[in-house]
Amino acid sequence: MLSNLMTELQASTSSRRHIALIGFMGCGKTTTGRLLAKRHRLKFIDLDEVIVEQSGQSIIDIFNAGGESVFRSCERAALRSVLASTTPAVIATGGGTFADPTMRTWIQNAAHSVYLQAEPNALIKRLDQSGQKEKRPLLGGPNPAGTIRFLLNERTPLYRK
Repeated sequence: MLSNLMTELQASTSSRRHIALIGFMGCGKTTTGRLLAKRHRLKFIDLDEVIVEQSGQSIIDIFNAGGESVFRSCERAALRSVLASTTPAVIATGGGTFADPTMRTWIQNAAHSVYLQAEPNALIKRLDQSGQKEKRPLLGGPNPAGTIRFLLNERTPLYRK
């Protein structure tokens, strides 16, 4: 996988395209993205941070005020502005970004996408240990592990496109 990622990175910098890291929440998009960007002197962009900056609200507050549909609308606006830049960047997308057909098309047209993945049990453990579960609105229900498995089952075929 690392050699594939390096090939994508080289292609991206030579073609002046972004690299969009896609995959489920907790799979390492932000951590990997920061390291790649630093190593290759590219700008790093965390899409969630752009959403917060543009909306003036936390992700949780957006979900609480308007639900997932309002959040996805904010996410589309953020992604559109990020992809409009002609300077290549490493972009850590949200876990559901690539599941949205519109955003998936934008990414496929403007960036090289790299799918980062982890086993469901590893994701559950990471999200439990990170203390980040509370910041992930889709995991707020009574069975976060079941939600992770359900969403992974639903999104994995889309990530692989």
